[in-house]
Amino acid sequence: MVNATYPKGDAGGNYEKVPSVNGISNLHAVWDSQIYQYPGYPVMPLSTTDWDWYTATGASYYAQYPVSQSSILSADYSAWALQSYDIAVNDVYPGFVANQTPSQQYQQNAIPILTQNMVLGAARLANLIEYIYSGNSLFLH
Repeated sequence: MVNATYPKGDAGGNYEKVPSVNGISNLHAVWDSQIYQYPGYPVMPLSTTDWDWYTATGASYYAQYPVSQSSILSADYSAWALQSYDIAVNDVYPGFVANQTPSQQYQQNAIPILTQNMVLGAARLANLIEYIYSGNSLFLH
């Protein structure tokens, strides 16, 4: 957000404070560690059970929010940034009040937005990795 309070931006919600709970003290952390239901870091190396869980969870997310090839927008980083901006304007900041804990309704509304964009980001990353290692021109389509 860029406004009179943050003329150079709020660092993706990092400067938007909320009452601290379990180390979560800003809007960015709310989305990363409170709305996202699997925060933290897995124990490495992953066990077979962990791999199975991640595979099943990822497949479930993808089934819920399938990604079309056209939505990957390969190499169109400006479009990716504009999509992120639209999400911030339409979904992240409306309903958020600085220095207040985001409501349960706000957090519930955020879950599908977060999940859908996590799946899209994974598809974009997979597309980029395929481009880098395969030498195919898929990235440019």
